[in-house]
Amino acid sequence: MDTPETSSGGPPIVWDRRCGAVTSAARGDGTDDRAVCLWARGYLAAPQSLARRLGLPATCATPEIIEAVFEREGPEAALALEGACSWVVWDRRHRELLLVRDRVGTESLFFALLGEKVAVGPDAATLAAQVPGGARLHVPSLVAHIQGLAPPSGRSFFSGVASVEAAERVTLSGGRTLRRRYWDAGGAAAQDDDGAAQRLADTLLAVAADSVPQQDCGIALSSGLDSTSLAAAVSEVGACRLTALTWASPELPEADETAAAAQVAVRLGLPQIGLRADRAWPLSSGRLASDPDAPPLLPLPDLWHAACRTARQAGLATLLTGAGGDHLFGYAGAGPYAYVDLLLGGRWWALTRQLRMHRRSSPATLTRILDRDLLRPVLRWYLPWLRPSRRPLPWLLPAHRGLARDLLAQSESAVAPRPGRALPGRRFRLAVLSHPSLSRIACEIGRSARSHGLEARHLWLDRRLIELAAALPSSAAFRAGVYKAVVREAMQRRLPEDVLKRRDKTYSFALFHRGLREREARRVRDLLTGMAAAELGLVDEARLRLSYERYQAGDDDARFWPALTLEDWLRRYR
Repeated sequence: MDTPETSSGGPPIVWDRRCGAVTSAARGDGTDDRAVCLWARGYLAAPQSLARRLGLPATCATPEIIEAVFEREGPEAALALEGACSWVVWDRRHRELLLVRDRVGTESLFFALLGEKVAVGPDAATLAAQVPGGARLHVPSLVAHIQGLAPPSGRSFFSGVASVEAAERVTLSGGRTLRRRYWDAGGAAAQDDDGAAQRLADTLLAVAADSVPQQDCGIALSSGLDSTSLAAAVSEVGACRLTALTWASPELPEADETAAAAQVAVRLGLPQIGLRADRAWPLSSGRLASDPDAPPLLPLPDLWHAACRTARQAGLATLLTGAGGDHLFGYAGAGPYAYVDLLLGGRWWALTRQLRMHRRSSPATLTRILDRDLLRPVLRWYLPWLRPSRRPLPWLLPAHRGLARDLLAQSESAVAPRPGRALPGRRFRLAVLSHPSLSRIACEIGRSARSHGLEARHLWLDRRLIELAAALPSSAAFRAGVYKAVVREAMQRRLPEDVLKRRDKTYSFALFHRGLREREARRVRDLLTGMAAAELGLVDEARLRLSYERYQAGDDDARFWPALTLEDWLRRYR
């Protein structure tokens, strides 16, 4: 199975600080004072409507729309455009270069300071090759990856190459570099449960109507609520000709998605393409890393490559995913604080009613439910030292353990509840929705799609849906023991009852274990022998190999995975 390299974003834009001019850019020539969009990647919502409003041809490209809005309505209006688009504008009038990354960070953007010049582009490895002295690896980012974290804020995997963060604008002017966020998920006022399901349905339909291209599209249709709800919304508004791509695992029934997905496809009248997931286990292609910019963190990179390749072979140009739904309305979105919010918010009758319903539908005793979902979260809230904290992994060499502790503390503080007037569940969700792991997941899927000539769109990560999720109470995500309660209500009569009532979830652990524990053990051991990461002084090879041997013997601890993907990446691209 071929896993192609991620396609390059082309030659970088080079900006000269001394004369305040762009010296190398595809659209950078010109002598007037008009702003010019030098580069854009991603999509704008309702581009035809935008073009008509601006008096532009309906078929004009995204950079033309951005520079027209920037020039006529100002940079703030350009920042407010809906969709998921990263872009670079050269403001000739003010002699400024403006770098903007989309709100969630689905489209990467980097810059490197090269003395009096600045190089800008979507590929960190391309920029790193231009840094004086050659490309050097950024050790804190490598350590963060080994721990399963994203690189530190504003950094890439290469020294000298900075990352524009999600929802960040970077202004380069003369000798100054100004960085600031232009959007915050928590900007909307808090809302209650009344009418929440209808608001969610209306918003999802609006996003589907203006953010899906009018062409043949595929959707990675699983058996879960995120992708099935999205498929229902896209089908209802008739935004495109939609084809369902579903992972089938006849050899691993516990990882098979076909039954519920087929039921949804029939209900919505969608043609369906089955993908043999049980043949796309990790390392089935002979490699893990396929992106020179970063090692993969997602546990099934081969599966995403297989889906993208199949979609492309079917003549599709865009792949829709359900990425982000769990962060908005699933466990990650509710956290362990839904019942705590009811208690601290004085909604004691609602809490009592939900606990009774939870008990009737759960095999757990009421005592167990109270302990797990109320007492322990309350104690963790008021006694934060009771919260379990992650430690540096044992195979990380001592020289880097202090750095790992700092990185872990920063990551935990990003989602830790803080004192304040807002209820714990809402503060937890706001932190989750702005956590860099969400950007890493979306960006990784997007780059995988691009390597196959596809565009990936994650509609759950639209600003409108994120702000709605952030404004709703925790009970919208977790109610009476049921996750995604508001999504289930919004999808009534749109999805089959069996799907809406389903409480379990199909996980791909069996596929992961098939690859690493069974089929690819020799390749894994090869990667854990004579390690480049050990030569760099990052890991203790013997301890890491021992961890894998325990895993292969039946231990479910697979925390060696990021170190494995890093090793494959180092061997290919170091």
